[in-house]
Amino acid sequence: MNASPLFASRPRHSAVESMMDPLSNPVINTPYEEPQWHWELDMQGRALEGRAPKDGRRPALGILPVPQAALKGEQAQGVLEFTPDDLNPTVQDIRIQVRRWRGQHWPESTPTTKKLLRYWTRENRHIRPFFAQLEAIETIIWLTETKEGRRFARDRIAPVSENMNEGLIRWATKMATGTGKTMVMGMLIVWHTLNHVHSPTKGPYTRAFLAITPGHTVRERLGELMPSHPDNIYDQMDLVPPDLRSSLNSAAVAIHNFQAFQRRDLFSGVTGDGRKVLDPHGTAGVEDAAVMLDRVLRHLKGRNRIVVLNDEAHHCYNPSQAKGTSNDQKVAGIWFNAILELARQKRLLSVHDFSATPMFISTAAKAKGAEMFPWVVSDYPLLEAIESGLVKIPRLPMEDDAESFDLKWRALYANANPKKVTKTEPPGLLDDALHALYIDWTKEWERWRRAGRRTPPVFIVVANEIPTAQALYEYIGGYERVDEDSGRIEYVAGELAEFSNVELEGRGWKETPVTLLMHSKLDSEDNITGALAKLVKAQAARLGGATGRSNRGATDDVTLLRNVLNTVGREGEPGEHIRCVISVSMLTEGWDTRTVTHVLGYRRFSTQLLCEQVTGRALRRADYESFDSEGRLTPEYSQVLGIPFDFMPTGEPVKINPPNPVYTVKTMPDRSHLRIPLPRLTGYSWQPASARLRLDPDRVQPYKVVTADRPTLVELGGVSGDLELVGLAEVRPAQAAWQIAAACLRRVIEPSNGHHPTHNGLSQAKGRLFSDLQTAVQDWLVHPAVSCADHRVLLQSHQKEEVVGRVLAACLDEEDSPRLVGRFDADAPVLLDTSAVWYETTLPDRYPAYEEGGPSDSDQRSEVNIAACHSGLEAGVAKHLDRDIPAVEAWVRNFRLGWEIPYLYDGVWHSYEPDFVARVRDQEGRPWHLIVECKGQPDEKSDTKARYVKDWWIPAVAGSPQIPEDSSRWGFVEINSVSAAAQELQRAINALIRSKARR
Repeated sequence: MNASPLFASRPRHSAVESMMDPLSNPVINTPYEEPQWHWELDMQGRALEGRAPKDGRRPALGILPVPQAALKGEQAQGVLEFTPDDLNPTVQDIRIQVRRWRGQHWPESTPTTKKLLRYWTRENRHIRPFFAQLEAIETIIWLTETKEGRRFARDRIAPVSENMNEGLIRWATKMATGTGKTMVMGMLIVWHTLNHVHSPTKGPYTRAFLAITPGHTVRERLGELMPSHPDNIYDQMDLVPPDLRSSLNSAAVAIHNFQAFQRRDLFSGVTGDGRKVLDPHGTAGVEDAAVMLDRVLRHLKGRNRIVVLNDEAHHCYNPSQAKGTSNDQKVAGIWFNAILELARQKRLLSVHDFSATPMFISTAAKAKGAEMFPWVVSDYPLLEAIESGLVKIPRLPMEDDAESFDLKWRALYANANPKKVTKTEPPGLLDDALHALYIDWTKEWERWRRAGRRTPPVFIVVANEIPTAQALYEYIGGYERVDEDSGRIEYVAGELAEFSNVELEGRGWKETPVTLLMHSKLDSEDNITGALAKLVKAQAARLGGATGRSNRGATDDVTLLRNVLNTVGREGEPGEHIRCVISVSMLTEGWDTRTVTHVLGYRRFSTQLLCEQVTGRALRRADYESFDSEGRLTPEYSQVLGIPFDFMPTGEPVKINPPNPVYTVKTMPDRSHLRIPLPRLTGYSWQPASARLRLDPDRVQPYKVVTADRPTLVELGGVSGDLELVGLAEVRPAQAAWQIAAACLRRVIEPSNGHHPTHNGLSQAKGRLFSDLQTAVQDWLVHPAVSCADHRVLLQSHQKEEVVGRVLAACLDEEDSPRLVGRFDADAPVLLDTSAVWYETTLPDRYPAYEEGGPSDSDQRSEVNIAACHSGLEAGVAKHLDRDIPAVEAWVRNFRLGWEIPYLYDGVWHSYEPDFVARVRDQEGRPWHLIVECKGQPDEKSDTKARYVKDWWIPAVAGSPQIPEDSSRWGFVEINSVSAAAQELQRAINALIRSKARR
């Protein structure tokens, strides 16, 4: 079967044009910054080809635009324009205000909030929040903590929300599928809880949270919001500073499906006359709302000021204000009324809605687009997520070779004739599309295998009803039948060999099923009956054997299928072997499988909302660690048939690499003798042994003060008229000496990272110290080794800090002088180590390298099994440390260990993460630790880091009595090339072996 019409190529553009074409380079923004560009849309609502991206961020819309299908051969004319009525002025205005507030470093925020925001945005974070996530939490904080934000919330959001929600104030956060809503919920819980714990007045904060979900899948996923959960999101995503982590444990988080709030029928076992006797007026048989809340929220008993987090919040609306199907209205009624009752009991603090599509379901079929909830406060839509590379780009049919003016495979169900599917013969159009997409899947699976991925890509089929889904399940995966003549059971292999659950020779069922049949009801109901119950039971029997579980009844059968579905694509989990999932209606919301690559829809798609929800199951990226040279995520794609939905032009003009394989980095339990200690300094302090200081002329190092790139005088002039000189005021040597001496005094009596001094005696002697330091600075300024033509330059922040360090270094005397020591976090251990490392990554450079039989672990000198590296240079250094240098006793790759070194750059304190640590022993058998930094092209910043490690961090560690002696001796080396790595490492190690101990 020829699959070529599936995603036909278009003519390639020139290199310059390709860089500016959504077909070749759809990703135009980095995921960590506010979008700077956007593609213009054509009249069909897709990104225009052949045009450069437009400068600036896409305006926020109050509708979900609907891409329209173009007839074959039709060229889109013009640009799709939106009227002011289509825009969302609330979100637009909030974006402007939050952008300004962010640029000013969050004024009016509490100290705890600022600490959190700095922690989430700090340099060298391994798990950096996406801009979509930061903007969402910043918006909520701005609306809560700033005067302008509170006024905006009161005047612009509260009136519309109260009007449509019976007095409730709701704030909705709109984030496209795959952009990390759960992490934002975690950040919100952290922000509330820590402010409540550390704020004297408590203010608008709480420690009680209720997350409401539409089904089991989302509920189980949100379990990671509980601080005590073994896989909690706070530790996984590094959301809490270590010194505040224990405070988070006071948060109470309850997570419930909306069904839990259904008020019970108190006479459910009574019928007929008995019910009439017990409830003659028909009003006493329903559970009281207050009793229902006490029953459901028993874990929040006694807790008021509850924050409600609505996940997939488009299900929660006031049913008296909007229409929907009977099922939609039922869901909305239960969900909305539970929150309303919480407010009536004075237990509600605030309501936060999270959804990729926070819109009124009843408006989804409108030609212009579905209407958003008017209380949406932040919006990161799907098209921005595509343009930032955060989600896969769905590819849909753009051409076919049928003699008609529409695309047959774009709307399979509508074009199929007949529509009925049997297990032996689906409609021809469906059969052709199914085979073509399957052929593409087999090619993708082969690419994945060659790249080292061990779990397969996933193929989804979405059907309209149970009989159709069952027929497709048997056609694709195989079935059994009874021979009419012999009465024997025969096994018929599936039509698509890689998806067949039956052995191809028809010998019986495969030991491990690879195709799964699901229904959205399985996510919301435990009591499954009828034909679906039979299918569940049959599948569970086969899956139970494959996953090592027994069949223990209908409820366990449903749970088993849920567990398999929710672990699809995860190595070592029950669903790792699944290749094809056939679903009735649509797959479960919240299903976060990242390995879906192919989707086929065979049902009516009446609304764009439904198209986005179904396609959303294929949007999550498999790899978030593959970037191009500009820092943009490399694009990933999913192939889609039968669902008339897309925003980007499709085709296959460029080669797409398969996602990198996922592997686990972990501590090996039998290698504790290779453990590496890592001192955790938060800053530096000087502790003088004597209250007097003087400059030692012999210790002054040559230093020339240069203007560099910071002018002190500027000539201003216009197109005519006189010129004017503007510059910094003149500075006399005595003035410069006084200011530098003051900075030296602060450095001596206080730590360099801003904490308050702890030595009262030293503070009492600061007058005498200042006099000594002023004399020392004056002597330093006139020393022959120091050259300074302009003393104004000395007072620029970057120069002043440098001069302070040099003056104090020249005052030092090992016998009777100030001593450099480390500052430590009182609420955290002094030493980190490698005893509890565990994380997953897809970084392609690693040691040991991937081998065809599976990843092999380092078996010699590291307590951690694999070194996940950012470059070939790092991987090469790892190999040298592990295999090539006999003197190395133990080593570790410092990635996601949380170990950083503070340093000052351009007047601002930063933290930097060294690449490796190796342990060697000197001639007397004492342990030394070598910091190894890999830097292909050294620059000013890397030079500053190296200087702080050698001149500040290493002496501070050696001088700090809190650090055990065996962990106090350190060295440093920077490696710049693979070819010289072994020689440079050996030279640095030899120097340590010959070193004399500092203490």
